[in-house]
Order: sequence, then C-alpha cells, then structure tokens
Amino acid sequence: MYIRTKIRKNVSGQTRKYAYLVLSKRRKRSKRHPKQKVSSYLGRVIELNNHQQSTINNPKQSAKETIEAMLEELLLANGFAKAEKDIFLRGDIRVNLLNLVIKSVKTGQKLCLQVNEGFIVRHTMRQAVRYEAPSGTEKDVGQDLAKKLLAAGLKPQKEAFLGLYYKISKELHRK
Repeated sequence: MYIRTKIRKNVSGQTRKYAYLVLSKRRKRSKRHPKQKVSSYLGRVIELNNHQQSTINNPKQSAKETIEAMLEELLLANGFAKAEKDIFLRGDIRVNLLNLVIKSVKTGQKLCLQVNEGFIVRHTMRQAVRYEAPSGTEKDVGQDLAKKLLAAGLKPQKEAFLGLYYKISKELHRK
C-alpha cells in the first residue's frame, strides 16, 4: 500500500492536492504491470514545513509514547497549539492523536498533512504509533521501523531512532 496524490482544479481555477491510499496487486497470469486500486480517500493535502526531529529519547517512555511525543513535537513546530491533552489546532485543522483523526473544524472533512517525506494521516499514524515488528532479522525490523516513521512524516535524528529501535527490540525479546 502507498499514498498517491492527485492535483485537481476547482471551479474558481485554484489547484488542490488530494491523497488516496492505493493497493497494488500483481496479476497472476499476466506479464503486464501491477494493477492499482484506490483503497480509501485520505483527504485534501495540506503541506507543512519540513522539520528535523529533536532527540526525544526518554528511557522511561515506551516506544508508543516516544512516537506520540515525536508527532506532538512535529505538530508544535509547525504552528499547532495544544487545545487539550491529545488535541492540536491550527486554524481550520484539528488533529486528535488519541483517535488518530485529522479533520477540518469548519467542514468536518478528512485532511492529510504532508511533511518531510511522508503524510500524517490515520493510516500512517496508526502504523507508526501501534508499530508491530515483522518477523525476520534485526536489520529487517530496523528498516521496517524507518519506513513506517518516514511514511508518517517523522524524521528522527540518529540517536532518537536508535533509542526507539532498542526499545522495540527489548519489547520483542520479552515476548
């Protein structure tokens, strides 16, 4: 699965970017290209400033809490204000980290925040916050974690990523 963006012109001549979650399937008996199918509509894309994450690495926090802190820091760095415990507001945009929902306050429509190399939407936030390591080598786990974080727009510094990776590997060895 990946996120595809499309640019559309509206009646007034403005161009807007929209995001879709796309599933790619290989055809069994055909040598033609894979077939893509739109799985879900993610919303209008709003571009945020690129931001390098600081080294959030609290050893007392779990991996989930660390990723949530990274998301919170990214939102605050992009002009969002903390309205409640897990709710952030910026103009018409409301981000709920508890329910993993991003919506427009005025219209109630879904929104997609593009930052760094990824998108902050329900799908990518869920994959990052509720991360489940794949079975395989430690290298596979590290690469998968990096992909999930980058897909969610998170770009942690090296020390923060390694601290998060060690927390996840400790959790894996406990099971």
